[in-house]
Amino acid sequence: MDNNKPNPIPSPTPNVAPDQPPQSSSKMVWLIGGLVIILIIVAGVYLFAQRQKSQNNSASVPQATLKPVVSENLDQELNAIDVQASDSDFTSIDQDLKTL
Repeated sequence: MDNNKPNPIPSPTPNVAPDQPPQSSSKMVWLIGGLVIILIIVAGVYLFAQRQKSQNNSASVPQATLKPVVSENLDQELNAIDVQASDSDFTSIDQDLKTL
């Protein structure tokens, strides 16, 4: 064997950290997170404004006052109803049912 040849010097390999995410994906995560937080805040403000508007509208609607019903009017209406005449109203319906 020839031992006169010197051993070749190995070339240095660059130090690369394995599995290190690129900087752009980290920025993307922060951007998406910020947008989600902004959307949550906007939705909260919108819902709060809608509830305030509905409370203001319900408070400003005047309530109708009910007038007491006079019992004399009810008695007159009850006396005006002719119960005996209702039998004659159903005679045409009874005839139609008999033909079936």
